[in-house]
Amino acid sequence: MNGPYDVTATSFGGSQSLTLIPPGTDVIDALPAGSVARELFERPWKFDFFQAVMLLQDLAARSDSASAAPIAGFSLPREEAMRFSVPSNNVFPGAAIQAIQWDADQQRPNVCINFMGLTGPSGVLPRSYTEHVQRVELVPSHAERHALRDWLDNFNHRLASLFFQAWAKYRFPVSLCRPSREAATVKQPEHIVRVALASIAGIAIAEQPQPSLAADAPATLDAPVTSDAPEKLERDELLGLAGLLAQRPMNVCNLQSALQQSLEVPVRIKQFEGTWLPLDERTQTQLGNRNCRLGQDAVVGERLWSRQQKITIEVGPLPAEQFPQYLPPTDEHSGRGLQRLRHLVGICIGQTLEFDVQPVLRIDRPLSVQLTHDQTATRLGYDSWLGSPPEKSVAADAIFPGNARC
Repeated sequence: MNGPYDVTATSFGGSQSLTLIPPGTDVIDALPAGSVARELFERPWKFDFFQAVMLLQDLAARSDSASAAPIAGFSLPREEAMRFSVPSNNVFPGAAIQAIQWDADQQRPNVCINFMGLTGPSGVLPRSYTEHVQRVELVPSHAERHALRDWLDNFNHRLASLFFQAWAKYRFPVSLCRPSREAATVKQPEHIVRVALASIAGIAIAEQPQPSLAADAPATLDAPVTSDAPEKLERDELLGLAGLLAQRPMNVCNLQSALQQSLEVPVRIKQFEGTWLPLDERTQTQLGNRNCRLGQDAVVGERLWSRQQKITIEVGPLPAEQFPQYLPPTDEHSGRGLQRLRHLVGICIGQTLEFDVQPVLRIDRPLSVQLTHDQTATRLGYDSWLGSPPEKSVAADAIFPGNARC
């Protein structure tokens, strides 16, 4: 088996690169030991048909081979990433894939399948056709030794290709993971999956989405990113929360799950936290004018106490190295975690509720206040105390409004 594959990683996926290697090199020898790619060529019967096709297309898309077009697309069959064939016998199939062999002439793999086709173990034509193909191939001097088999494999190849595309058409994860070369060729590009997920989540997305989302524009996935924009959330990260974002209004369990999944830290939400709501002049009580009926609309003062408009988001316990990321930013600490939290909360619940952020510090060693000009030193009231530090394993003294901009 000779071909152009040179996999520099130990398995499929990630950022591995594929380059062209000189013909005459064994494909299996070119693949690293223990890699999924090598396992696929050595033991193809262990793989599901759809899984094997996806892996082979991914491998071809990462290479410089001319035969790298997706199957059942708009390319010529000789330009596609693989070739399908069926065995010329009626032996009971032990697996969906019988073998994967490298075609040195066409510089692509040939996948021999058992589960469908015109002839072979699962052929739809009468058995006599398979027997005739088998008899012809057993005669080395026969003029049509491989002609009939190859001609029938033209139909087998197209049938198997369309079968795979029909399976992948409405499976969003499969469409999303298609190689970039395939996404640019098929009728339904990769972008359509992101549009569908964004629609489910109630998030706008442009025709040509940007790779990231600015934190000061939580309602769209194509907001412009400026040089002084706060910490960004990746677009795909928000699409990964589509199932939670689609459930509006968002309850406390979904909000907590979304924050924990995005921030990758423990999160606990305290509900019904009291807060003072300011009253504008029109709603304040004015003797002899308006809002003067006792027990109905009369209010003493310029503000109103409410337990329905505020929550507290407790983050942690956090180690000392991670704790400053959830404090208001300084010259030395960007407050990356706090920026991400504020952005995600704004997307999940909007501006309907106020919220406080309460990062919890895990005390692994005694911390005391130090008088210094060093901006990285501990901050009184957040992670340091006057006198002896408290005799406890965590400290939750830091609490500040989450709606305020950093």
